[in-house]
Amino acid sequence: IATAVGAMAMQLVSAQDVHVNQLGFNANSAKEAQGVGKGGSHFEVKEAQTGKTVFKGKLSTSKYWDLSGEYLQTADFSKLKKAGNYYIESDGKKSYTFPIVNKDAYEEISVWTLKGFYLWRASCPIEKQYATFKGIDFSRKAGHPDDEVYLHMTLGDENHDTDTPFS
Repeated sequence: IATAVGAMAMQLVSAQDVHVNQLGFNANSAKEAQGVGKGGSHFEVKEAQTGKTVFKGKLSTSKYWDLSGEYLQTADFSKLKKAGNYYIESDGKKSYTFPIVNKDAYEEISVWTLKGFYLWRASCPIEKQYATFKGIDFSRKAGHPDDEVYLHMTLGDENHDTDTPFS
């Protein structure tokens, strides 16, 4: 168990040393990762399944970033356009796996975010036609209707009684 935990910790530390967008990249968009540290010179992008190197590049000059308290070097692999699942390796450090896709890499997270705003509604029914995502139906009846609203006692005055509903 200790060996397995140690191996997982090493992977975690290593992956945190190469920052990459885990949602992925559009094939024709800019693609960059940040390597933590200074003194590195090269990086490789490798196929996740085979470990085969598909792109090689030079790291930028190291710069200190105050917000993270780290020295960072940029790995620009924008010229890699082939769709697939990859990771970046540099000086023995390895990133998390990320995809490059021919479609919009951010469409799914955008749809989930917008659906989240709809699904969080409480006072109206959530309709199946808008609440189904990836085959999962999140529709439901209306929660609590706001058909009686009272003012909080700190808001009452001679014109507004806090014991009488105003809706």
